Amino acid sequence: MPRLLDNTAYYQSNIGHEIMSTHNFDDHIIRYLAHEQAFISGILANQSYTTLIEIGCDKVRSFETAAMNNVKYIGIDIRTKLEEQSKHYFSQCHKSTASFLRGSLVDIDGVLNDKVNHSERILCLFPFNLIGNVENITNILRKYYMIGMDIVISSFQTGEPANSIRRAYYQKCGLDIAQEVDDVNHYTFCCNDFQSSSYSCDYIQNVAGQVGFSVVKTFSTNVFYLFHMVRLLQ
Repeated sequence: MPRLLDNTAYYQSNIGHEIMSTHNFDDHIIRYLAHEQAFISGILANQSYTTLIEIGCDKVRSFETAAMNNVKYIGIDIRTKLEEQSKHYFSQCHKSTASFLRGSLVDIDGVLNDKVNHSERILCLFPFNLIGNVENITNILRKYYMIGMDIVISSFQTGEPANSIRRAYYQKCGLDIAQEVDDVNHYTFCCNDFQSSSYSCDYIQNVAGQVGFSVVKTFSTNVFYLFHMVRLLQ
């Protein structure tokens, strides 16, 4: 099965631009993302977190959700051009401290540097099936655990109708899917330099548990699932 050497590659390419373009979002995708934001807002509403970090934030999609809950927001994305757009969105709301940082999920410790301190309780969002672009889930989750973040994982399901929705979505984005791989733990779409997987709920939970996370809140449909995971030792 083909594998990307750099899991952030398509974020910087024309493929990535189309994948994240809202004009390609059909009703299924819009509904999925709406549930994602509602899930995050519900977690932030209890005011136990001081900071929300969104990896692969695109146009700082979760900024307003953080602002509504008086939580500091940090959006991280590999695409430099999003920085100016982010400043515009931030300027519309003075209720929340917010910033945009250029970087990828694998470089999180270097990207953050001195942007957070030990007194902050951080919730980190892996939005919109971002977890499906990670080459080694165990290593990534361990890294975030060691940094000291609780996480939310948002992912497509592995079966139908999720696969048919993804298939139609990628086609709308102009991707010519060359191969589909159905494995016990994942369902993967491949074409050229693009690859994206959805992982089974059991697999994600097992990996998270091995690293040291405990699942405390879930939401799922037959299309997607959402997990809120906290570190067992805090």
